[in-house]
Amino acid sequence: ARLAAELPHAAATGPELAEEFAINLLWINALRGYSVDEAFVRFPELRRDATVPLQEMIDAQRLIWRGEIAKAREQMARLIARSELGTRFYALNRLYLCELELRCGHWDAAERLLAEWAESSDDEFVWPMYERCQAHLAAGRGNAVETERWVAETLARAAITDEGWNRLAAVHARGLGALAAGVTDAAITSLREVWEHTQSEG
Repeated sequence: ARLAAELPHAAATGPELAEEFAINLLWINALRGYSVDEAFVRFPELRRDATVPLQEMIDAQRLIWRGEIAKAREQMARLIARSELGTRFYALNRLYLCELELRCGHWDAAERLLAEWAESSDDEFVWPMYERCQAHLAAGRGNAVETERWVAETLARAAITDEGWNRLAAVHARGLGALAAGVTDAAITSLREVWEHTQSEG
């Protein structure tokens, strides 16, 4: 609600800031369970113009979070096929497809996507998204040493960028890795931190 109240000020500053505000508001609403269409109903100040491809990407990610895997996979495939959207948009969608495969336990598919990422020129991303996916892959395969290595890299980069999402994802991966290794106390500590954050932040 506070972010929505700032929309008129962002719009007055210029279209780029207004679009950034709108996208952030749509992400927040998706995290709270609302579809993009529902968000536009809740916040009539939002405009649908330049953010349409990103809206579709946000809705696809929301489907992943809800466990609607088949629908999410179809939407992600459509988005990745839209080459006119540019390499950065493609790279983001590949990241989300990788996260989908990790959630499904499709380790080989996730590894292929990460290998493709490593061979490409997507080093423009300063957020540790690649590292956090590697951490979850290692945790899923029960490799405690690799999990901790990638968690440490994710946390180090997240501290530099002050980016909380990837920090939380790294702590989650650390908990899963500890769980797979049978170190229950460490798993509880990490997973409780993630759980308490999601509870306190809605």
